[in-house]
Amino acid sequence: MSNSIYGTEEEQASLIVAQKNPYLHDPRKGLELMAKLIAKPARQEAIADKLEKLHHELHGNFLHICNMEHTPNEAELFLQLHKAFKDLEELAGFYALANKNVVAVGGSFSAGKSRFINALLGDSDLLPWDTKKTTAIPTHIIKGETETIRAINTLNSIIDLDRDSFKAICHDFFRVHKVGFSHLIKLVTIEKPDFPYSNITFLDTPGYSASEGMVRGDNTDETIAREHLSQADYLIWVVSAKDGTIQDSDIEFLLSLKNSSLGKIPELFLVLNKADLLPPGKDLENVMKSARNGLKTANIPCVGASAFNSLKGVQVMGDSISDYLAGIDRKNKPTMMAKKFSTVFQAFAKHNYEEQQQTQQLFGFLQTVQIRLAGDLSDEEKALQIELTERARLKSKKLKEEVISGFEKMATKIDGMVKSIMAEIKEVKEASVEDHGIPVTGSVKDDAMLASLAEGQILTGKVKHSDVLGIFIDFGLGDDINLYPKKVKERYSGDPKVLFPVGAECCATVHDIKISERKVTLVIVPNVGGSI
Repeated sequence: MSNSIYGTEEEQASLIVAQKNPYLHDPRKGLELMAKLIAKPARQEAIADKLEKLHHELHGNFLHICNMEHTPNEAELFLQLHKAFKDLEELAGFYALANKNVVAVGGSFSAGKSRFINALLGDSDLLPWDTKKTTAIPTHIIKGETETIRAINTLNSIIDLDRDSFKAICHDFFRVHKVGFSHLIKLVTIEKPDFPYSNITFLDTPGYSASEGMVRGDNTDETIAREHLSQADYLIWVVSAKDGTIQDSDIEFLLSLKNSSLGKIPELFLVLNKADLLPPGKDLENVMKSARNGLKTANIPCVGASAFNSLKGVQVMGDSISDYLAGIDRKNKPTMMAKKFSTVFQAFAKHNYEEQQQTQQLFGFLQTVQIRLAGDLSDEEKALQIELTERARLKSKKLKEEVISGFEKMATKIDGMVKSIMAEIKEVKEASVEDHGIPVTGSVKDDAMLASLAEGQILTGKVKHSDVLGIFIDFGLGDDINLYPKKVKERYSGDPKVLFPVGAECCATVHDIKISERKVTLVIVPNVGGSI
């Protein structure tokens, strides 16, 4: 392919195509598009007002309580809280994403992610792609009644796009004018009537690696890719078959996802793309084996692998990606937005409770020392002993009455605010605790048990007694949990005594912990007729 001062023949042809985009061909239309992309929301709706109040609560009162007592992982927990708010904000703007299993497609720059998605969906013109590094905007593809493309900017204004304007902001403007929009647009959604999955959203992410000539540490796309990929439910990792195996940089990036708030890599399916470009002398089966071994050596679980030819839109060999996606599509994903916030608050409360327990132990120890050595201490030492004991007592009281109680009260308030916002999104139903079993609140007497409990923890209990007053189950909390037969009948069909026979085991999930009140809410299910 020949070169000139205007680039290769392919680049020149690509530039000519870009210039035919109506948003570049007609300067007026281009300016109108740019004006929309930087616009503020047209009006302050009820949901926007509630989001603003929630933001104020999180960044004002929350930080005030944090300042009362230092928490070792305070910054990490606040980032989780910030991410939960962003998720809620995105859901409010794009409620069609609710209850969807997020299948993110990731990989390095030029691995062919966008072309792979286009080929998989049988629409070669859906996602813009380019061999040159341009603007990369995280893009969701979901099922919808009509084809609709929307973007949300950094001011949370929603902009309607068509395919030409979408191409313009992703590639064509950059090709012609070297102007990018990734710093203005947070997210794009594409709704397609022929999208084959009802419970899945495909998420096309930027290539994590910098293009040639860029310093990797300065690559904004890497940060965006890591943020979105770490929050996905499932991950399709695309590598180029012409590389001969999975690259070390891919392994390094995947391992970095373990440092995200989830602390793990999403379930991974490997795709060897560009199977038609295999290097001479390379066997595709051996390339796939080498790539899987590379993941295994790095302790990165891989649930499947296939080789794909995006040019022809066909799978060449390996595990069926269609069967894999069909399996995901059969899974319903509940929306429990409020839980994302309460989990963070409980982490704070639990840490401060442990601090309080240690302070109480110190308080008791100092009192014991004071009693035993009362006759051997000078007046000055006695005064110091009394001062230290009083400080320990006051700190324990402050942790209990101000800090722990403050976090729990704020968690209750935030829970109400989030549920109020979710109620405004009529198209989305927030999953309730009753959807997962029978919620029952009980007391926890033992300090060690209270400190060991964590949200989402599974407890096994044994039914000790059953009568007209209730079903009494021992979960090791100190007091038995009393499960009312009426609640069992409301949640499950069948005789409560049959579902929870005396002597049988049953399971419960820890749903909520009120440390200051020594209360825990469990979601209980029978061994037959329910599931966690």
